Amino acid sequence: MAKKTVPSPKGKALVKKGSDTGIVPIDQKRPAYTRSEDVSPPTEARGFLPTMKLLQALSPELDKDDEKFINGASQGDIVVVDGSGPTLFDGEEGITVIPVCVRKLYNEWIPRKLGGGRVATYQTREEMEQHFERGHEMQVSIDYLCVTDEVSPEKKLTPVVLQFNSPTKLGVARELAEKIKEYRTMTGVQYKVSGTKKKGKQGPYYNFKIAPLGWVSKDLYDSIQQIREQNEEAFASASLRTIDEAAKDDKSDM
Repeated sequence: MAKKTVPSPKGKALVKKGSDTGIVPIDQKRPAYTRSEDVSPPTEARGFLPTMKLLQALSPELDKDDEKFINGASQGDIVVVDGSGPTLFDGEEGITVIPVCVRKLYNEWIPRKLGGGRVATYQTREEMEQHFERGHEMQVSIDYLCVTDEVSPEKKLTPVVLQFNSPTKLGVARELAEKIKEYRTMTGVQYKVSGTKKKGKQGPYYNFKIAPLGWVSKDLYDSIQQIREQNEEAFASASLRTIDEAAKDDKSDM
């Protein structure tokens, strides 16, 4: 996996991550037993949910005049924003994550031709139908709370949200759900999340690509269960303010 550092004027600088992932090939039946990983503070202690964002052509991170501009970022790269600021990952190399839990939400949006913007988020379809205003748009979002050791400089396991919030991304969410069903575990398999270029009605765009890497070790699995217990309830009703920002320039369904 490759994490991008702030590059020099000459171009991008990549820092290759170590290969000590605590996993074994997916075709082996028994996980390896390795040491437990350190666990970063619970999500609620940090006050927001770090979110994975896949950069598109109109992302502010690519606009030199925007305050969110990231030097060296490209379309298809992945950005994770946490309390210490953005961490940029090469989209082709991707980032390794382990799914922890999942939620389904219903978002009410003002159409872009009317100015755009999220109105509300509902946890059930019944709640959405009760409050939904005529003329607005409804957007389903499948969010996976994952953990990764590639964000923290100390390589601690850090909770991060992988959000599927457009028709094309929901297709990838279904692929991930099928993999979880196939392996009969959500937290026992590690996945590579990368960016892949696609053709759309209004031009090319980037979508997430999910590939299984291997089983996690028993000790790592136990650490993930600790994170799940700490974060699952808060995740179900957590604020989407960081996710809202990622959705504003999402053109992946065009």
